[in-house]
Amino acid sequence: MAHQEETDQLVEVQVKTRVSIERRYVGKSMHMCFPIAKDDEERWYLIPHDKLVKIVGTQTNWLNTRSWTTDGAYHSQSPSRQLMEGLADFELR
Repeated sequence: MAHQEETDQLVEVQVKTRVSIERRYVGKSMHMCFPIAKDDEERWYLIPHDKLVKIVGTQTNWLNTRSWTTDGAYHSQSPSRQLMEGLADFELR
């Protein structure tokens, strides 16, 4: 759980070791929190899961992979530059 100061609400958060999407979280108001190593520095991101799925769908082919379509999940330790650009607004600072 995390406290969102702007709305004074608690949100559910899954902390992962890498960028991850999972079908079981779709429509559940879940947030994902994960680190990405960039320039020898670990940066953390916090994003609503469904928003992450939308960004992934426009920036990658993950939603067309067997991992997503059959297993219902996809993750990456090294996201593409294009995906990183889509995640920029969700970097924790």
